[in-house]
Amino acid sequence: MDCTAIILCGGKALRAGGRDKGLVRVYGRPLVQQALDTVSGLASNAVISANRNLDRYAEFGHPIVADTLTGFQGPLAGLQAGLAYCETSVALVLPCDMPFLTEAILARVLDGLGSKALCCAHDGQRDQYLVAALRTDLQTHLAHFLARGERAVQRWYAELDSVTVDCSDAAVSFQHFNAPQRYGF
Repeated sequence: MDCTAIILCGGKALRAGGRDKGLVRVYGRPLVQQALDTVSGLASNAVISANRNLDRYAEFGHPIVADTLTGFQGPLAGLQAGLAYCETSVALVLPCDMPFLTEAILARVLDGLGSKALCCAHDGQRDQYLVAALRTDLQTHLAHFLARGERAVQRWYAELDSVTVDCSDAAVSFQHFNAPQRYGF
């Protein structure tokens, strides 16, 4: 499936002490590079959604998009910026802070999309809203949602013809580095 990967790196990282998580080195490589490597076999191109350190992100050789909404409005603002860049009909979305995500899990999410508007992973306990495949023609719907002052990912998904894909057999894939200092990074 021809798709564009959108790597979300644009948050405030409050739980990470304000550190730009995409640039945190884990096992010798920045988290954003790990995400880019994971999607390289699935996506025809990738875009990095970031709001800080744009020059450093540019070093990874992929286009950088920043939120058009000011004040760190959350992951949907980053998704909106990424969707505006997409030239494919499908986007594969993932956060930069899940270094254990695998190509196989992301392929499962892409395959789960089928004819739906959106598909996200379910780790056996909860939906993993930011590990998703979606139709890029949802840009307008998302813009209207955000214009209403909405910011909750799960509320937007509830308005769409969406589905989840069971990834409970690989729950470890969804561990994230929200607090990298807790892991010594």
